[in-house]
Amino acid sequence: MVDGSSNSIVSIVKELPIDEELSLSFDKWFQAWGRLLELILAHLPEEHPLWITHFESILHRPNRSQNWAPCLEYDSQIRRRALTSDIDPAIFHLDIWNDLESVHIAKRTIAAVRRELNSNSTGRAGHSTDADCDHSASGNRFQPYDNAKQSSNTSFRPSGKFRCFVCGSDDSTHKSRSCNADQTVSGKPVIISAQKPNGPRRDRNGNAYCFSFNGHSGCTRGADCHQGKHWCSLCGAKNGLHSAQNRVAL
Repeated sequence: MVDGSSNSIVSIVKELPIDEELSLSFDKWFQAWGRLLELILAHLPEEHPLWITHFESILHRPNRSQNWAPCLEYDSQIRRRALTSDIDPAIFHLDIWNDLESVHIAKRTIAAVRRELNSNSTGRAGHSTDADCDHSASGNRFQPYDNAKQSSNTSFRPSGKFRCFVCGSDDSTHKSRSCNADQTVSGKPVIISAQKPNGPRRDRNGNAYCFSFNGHSGCTRGADCHQGKHWCSLCGAKNGLHSAQNRVAL
C-alpha cells in the first residue's frame, strides 16, 4: 500500500479466512494444488521443487483419508508460515503434525463420547427400566417405582392399549373426553364425573384428578402438579403408585 503523505510503500498484515480451506474435499484440494504449483513455477521457480515435495508428502501420507482434517491444517500452516519465516516446506515438520494430530484426536474422542451419550439417552427414553415395573416375589405386587421414588407421585408412560381414564374402556374409538359412563367396564361406579353439564370432572368429594397422570403421556410434576391429584381415576388409589393406564386389574 502507498502512504499518500510520504509516497512510500508500507506493508499491511491481513488475516486471510481459512474456514473454507480447512473444509476442502480431497478432490478440490488436489485441483487447487495443481493450479498453485503452476503459479509457483511461474513466479518462484527456485521454490517449485520444495513445494512439490511438500505436496507429495501430504498426497502420500499414510492413512490420509482417516486423517484428512489434520492433513489440511498441516498444509495450511506450512504455507502460512512460509510467508513470515524461512521454514522449509520440503521437510516434514513432525512437531507441527503431532500437535495438530493430538488436537484432532481429542476432537474425535469428544465427538464419539457425545454420540454415545446421546445414543444411550435415546435408548433409555424408549425403554422402561426395572424401576418402571417391578413384580416382586412377595405377592407379585405391581410396583412402578423403586422405594426411593414411591413418594414422588410421578406417572410414567404405559405400554399397550390406551384406556379411558373415566370408565377403563380400551376401545380405540372411545375417547375419555366424551365419556359419559356411570360405571367402569368392570361394573363399578366411576370415580370421576362431571358434576354439571360440560363441567370439570371431579370425584364425589370435589377433588380434581390430573388427567395427564391418568392419561397415556403421564405427568412428571409430582406433588407440585397444579392440574389435579395424582390419584388413579379408575380405582381412587391415592398412593401414586399407578395411574388409570397401568392399573393391573379393573
